[in-house]
Amino acid sequence: MSNIHAVFVAFIVTIVSLLIIFKLPLGIKIDDARKGFITAVIFAIIDAVSYPALAKIGLSTELVPFELFSLVINSILLAIAGFIVPGFRLRWGIWSIVICAFALSVIDSLIFNVLPFKPVSF
Repeated sequence: MSNIHAVFVAFIVTIVSLLIIFKLPLGIKIDDARKGFITAVIFAIIDAVSYPALAKIGLSTELVPFELFSLVINSILLAIAGFIVPGFRLRWGIWSIVICAFALSVIDSLIFNVLPFKPVSF
């Protein structure tokens, strides 16, 4: 599979994962399904654009385990996407974002384990 196809599949998996998370009682309130989809798309775009750069120039993986670094980055990106989209509210403040970022990591891992290939590593 080419690199662009793998990035596109990762983009779709992220959108599907977030739509699943928005239906779970994890502290995020979305006004309607359209705003949830828009938030998921914005998050996936921000993730696709910024994550490779943040992973390369950010915290060293020798200092911080990559899973913890990924959780922090997903929390920040989710907060940014929520800030951009009106109708996106957090019931428990930062804890909602941390819980949802953890759930995103778990659901992404489950979906990628079902797929016949591994996600793109930068």
